[in-house]
Amino acid sequence: MNAIIWNVRGVASVATRRHLKKLIQLHQVYLLVILEPFVLRQNFTYTRRYLRFDMGAQNESNKIWFFWNSGTNVTVIIDHPQFLHVRVEDPRLARAIYLTPVYASCDATIRRDLWVGLHHISLDMDDPWLVGGDFNVITQDGERTGHNTHNRGTTAFSDMMLDCGLEDAGFIGNRYTWTNGRVRKRLDRVLINSTAAAFCRQLTVRHLNQTSSDHSPLLLQWVSDDDLGPRPFRFLNVWTKHHDFLAFAS
Repeated sequence: MNAIIWNVRGVASVATRRHLKKLIQLHQVYLLVILEPFVLRQNFTYTRRYLRFDMGAQNESNKIWFFWNSGTNVTVIIDHPQFLHVRVEDPRLARAIYLTPVYASCDATIRRDLWVGLHHISLDMDDPWLVGGDFNVITQDGERTGHNTHNRGTTAFSDMMLDCGLEDAGFIGNRYTWTNGRVRKRLDRVLINSTAAAFCRQLTVRHLNQTSSDHSPLLLQWVSDDDLGPRPFRFLNVWTKHHDFLAFAS
């Protein structure tokens, strides 16, 4: 099953809409997440029809648009200014998955509300869970290059991943997903919990080439496996960044 998550920086552009349609057809995309559409809510239905999707949902801030077709059943569970938490059921999936598209605030203080929201979801999450989008923050210095590389909130982001039981799904392609011409950063990513890591055994996240946006589209491709089997122990480097790691390890 294929999905695309992309901070398009506006869908008013004809070139952007045409490129989106080509990506959808080329990669046989069943789920599409558009971040920062930068158009009024009344343009939502036109965009959905132009891209040939049957159904759609918007979050309350109008920063996240989510499209799917009638063969897929999507239930919106939480509508939040910085994310949209949904349950996805599809004949191509052996079981339902939970998907949380994210568009995080550039303000580290406001992002705290996002981390709290994801933490609350994680408390009762035993099913496959994928969290993806533009987090507007990096996890380590190696995810940025260029001048003016100071990035607030890195520790809080890593702590959130640890507290929520989420790990980076990795990627194929260019290391950086955003640039302003001088600075490059990996602001866009996909996080998964351990159940999703076992369920989506062949999950890949590709950083596609940048075109009309300063962000790269993320292409998610996976094959579900209902035979989860025993889950191997995984050590995540992000654990070492938690303030209580040394006390817990000792």
